[in-house]
Amino acid sequence: MLTAEFIKTAANADICTSSAVIFSGVSIDSRTAVEGDLFVALAGDKFDGHDFVASALIKASGAVVNKEHADKLCSSVSGKTIFAVDDTLKALQDMANARRKAFSGPVVAVAGSNGKTTTKEITASVLSEKFRVHKTSGNFNNHIGMPLTITRMEDSTEALVLEMGTNRPGDINELCSIALPDTAVITNIGYEHIEGFGSLHKVRESELEIMPFVKTVIYNADDAFLVEGVLSRQCDRRISFGIDAPDADVKASDIEYGQDGMRFVLSYADQNCTVSTSLPGLFNVYNLLAGAAAGISAGMLLEEIKAGLEKFSGVPMRCRVISLGSATFIDDVYNANPSSMAESLKELSRRAGSCSGQKSRAIAVLGDMLELGYYGIEAHKNIGRLMTELGIDIFIGVGPLMELAAAEFAGKSITADTPEQAAAALRKELIPGDTVLLKGSRGMKMEMVLESPIMKEEANNAV
Repeated sequence: MLTAEFIKTAANADICTSSAVIFSGVSIDSRTAVEGDLFVALAGDKFDGHDFVASALIKASGAVVNKEHADKLCSSVSGKTIFAVDDTLKALQDMANARRKAFSGPVVAVAGSNGKTTTKEITASVLSEKFRVHKTSGNFNNHIGMPLTITRMEDSTEALVLEMGTNRPGDINELCSIALPDTAVITNIGYEHIEGFGSLHKVRESELEIMPFVKTVIYNADDAFLVEGVLSRQCDRRISFGIDAPDADVKASDIEYGQDGMRFVLSYADQNCTVSTSLPGLFNVYNLLAGAAAGISAGMLLEEIKAGLEKFSGVPMRCRVISLGSATFIDDVYNANPSSMAESLKELSRRAGSCSGQKSRAIAVLGDMLELGYYGIEAHKNIGRLMTELGIDIFIGVGPLMELAAAEFAGKSITADTPEQAAAALRKELIPGDTVLLKGSRGMKMEMVLESPIMKEEANNAV
């Protein structure tokens, strides 16, 4: 809940018209604003929220607008509270910062190149065994989504879990200045948004902007490049997690894979327990370990952590295993970079070759990996070589960059311009027992493969 007085003070706002004094939520989308909301009119590259204030106020109880729009709005609006500020984006961020400063519970920020959203969800699931948790919705992890998350925090919240994304140097520093996290979880360092960073070293430097803000850093001990960066910086407390590193604080061992998930032994200090999960893939063991370390940092018992890990069932479009007829699909279409693409291909190869006791065909349907800049050409060629090494049977590539992967791939390859074309090609190739990976950058919209009419027809025929 936000009061009018809080908004006035936090955002340095003038109250032009006054009616509602308490707001139950904050909205930046006039289409989803509800009764009791405070609508913040943000100006973007394509849309200006000030053009939609009137429609938002049909339901919303008030609005925050830039001062140059205030006079016109105030003269035409009654029964609503209008706040005038110099900059609505800064006002949103200032409200979030003030809300954070008034919050005394643990604030965990999840950063890193891969697995942020899944790790954020796992961390929230673990902490929920002890605290009332408020978390980032979806992947609201930028300079708008993260402060919006904080402003929507309930008064009863006891722990806050925030995802922090970065496209360029300075992003994490800006987010931390607003959220003031006390604990950081850094999943790994990989080739993400190289177009904006320029090098892998700058990716690491940007992710580690989080460290001056926190008292505890949780990090992947099996990522030597990340470890080097973490250990070169000051921090009150370090908790590492890993599978191979002998000195990792939180460890997984005796990993067993099955058709319906995995199980492993979770160890910390002289304690251990067996964790069973429906999540697939070795990379998800790391995500689970990161969430477990966050629970340890918050003083939780191992049995509480186990319960939180085991109740988490996954995130849509992120390595979700589904059946379509007699074929198995690994639906991992939300996003892609070279590191995550390689891990998903390894899971495809493993699942096709080991779980059922007999080899099934492995089919990779991959869209271009975007925002890689100069590294994009070699990265896609490497994917083609990796698929050959892993024994992938059929490769269907979507986009011009995946044509480079096809040229390096020794197996059967098919290229397509769109996901719909890829779906048509896949339908022709698909036979019972196949295992299929779907993956690509967000901009490639690889979810359209399964959503295409031809694959829906396949699903209907399979019923």
